[in-house]
Amino acid sequence: MTKQKGESKQIYMVKRVKTRIIDITGGFKALITEQKLIYMCVLSIFLPFFLVILPMVAYVFYILSKKKFVKQMINIKGSYFLFAFLCIAIISPVLYKNYVGILGGVFLFFCMLLALRVRCVLNKKMFNDFIVIISALSVVSFVVALIQRLIYGAQIDEAHVFRAFSTFYNTNYYAFIIDIVILACAYKIMNENKNRIFYFSVILINFTGLILSLNRSSYAAIFLGVITMAIFTKKKKALFKTLGILLVFAACVYFMPDIIPRRSSLAINADTRIKIFETAIKGIKLTPFFGRGLWGYRQVVGIVSGEKALTAHSIFLDPVLSFGFVGVTCLLAYFMYQMKALGENAKKYFLNNEKAFVIALIVTTLIHNTLDLPIVGIQTVILPMILLGICGTPAVSNSRIGQSYK
Repeated sequence: MTKQKGESKQIYMVKRVKTRIIDITGGFKALITEQKLIYMCVLSIFLPFFLVILPMVAYVFYILSKKKFVKQMINIKGSYFLFAFLCIAIISPVLYKNYVGILGGVFLFFCMLLALRVRCVLNKKMFNDFIVIISALSVVSFVVALIQRLIYGAQIDEAHVFRAFSTFYNTNYYAFIIDIVILACAYKIMNENKNRIFYFSVILINFTGLILSLNRSSYAAIFLGVITMAIFTKKKKALFKTLGILLVFAACVYFMPDIIPRRSSLAINADTRIKIFETAIKGIKLTPFFGRGLWGYRQVVGIVSGEKALTAHSIFLDPVLSFGFVGVTCLLAYFMYQMKALGENAKKYFLNNEKAFVIALIVTTLIHNTLDLPIVGIQTVILPMILLGICGTPAVSNSRIGQSYK
């Protein structure tokens, strides 16, 4: 599509995005059943969280109905570590009568099977389509968040401020999705010259959504994620621009500390987190090897009389509490295999930019989940798992149908 004489950049950009969306929706009809199910999983992420389960369950049952697909997943290097982890995630809560954890184990089973299979079929065309889709749908999520703010106002009562959550389970989950969307847009801006105005606009809109969510963890996660991606893609201009924005932001915080979200409750929140972490450590000492299942923190609170919460609020504590050191070791071993596959495929299929995105996504996830744990949500675990599928898939060409279908 070429720019017409006398046509403004804004109109041209809107036309390009419209054409891209039409290409995606038109191409959807030509996809085979499995790929349609994956697209539906991505589309459902921005629906109310209880509706996300339906396409995920449908896709997993479809996978299990095909012996060929199951065999391909079993043959993935390191998959036996993942299956060992899933056994621990399901058996441990049964032993400790952690009934919520049993449901969590089943949930993890579905999520991990989805991730394993996507790893076999995701190609570069689908990967880029997903970024366009989540970028566009994030704008809809922002509109929902804005409407929520207009309805509820800035203050619920004297003690509580309103934090927009859009279509997600809570405001932290919404903020974590914003992290991923902004990172994906930055990936596009760094590596493509087209549609930059669109992606810049999406970033600004999502930063506004972040302000409405009043989340504090996202800013460090986003900035460090983008910086990581700029370093690994060797984009010096992007790196210096991001560092410049970060310095301006830091200066604003220094001279105007009131812009920090929920600044008045910082001390209280910090004290609560410390108590939660202390409770989690006590729980880990009780079941250090295999844990007591997902959301096991709820049980630990009653045993050690600790701070009440749903989780340990840290990706460095909650997995050990839930799955023990053995379970966490199995999960880390699986991810190490995937990172090795990513490095090999990056060289073989010229995926250095995608490799940088994956590393940046991991950095962003770790930082945001250090003092919170949105990764345990349905929407918030499915999206990164799907995008991480670019790690080891053999289907990395621009074709729609990867090698696993040949």
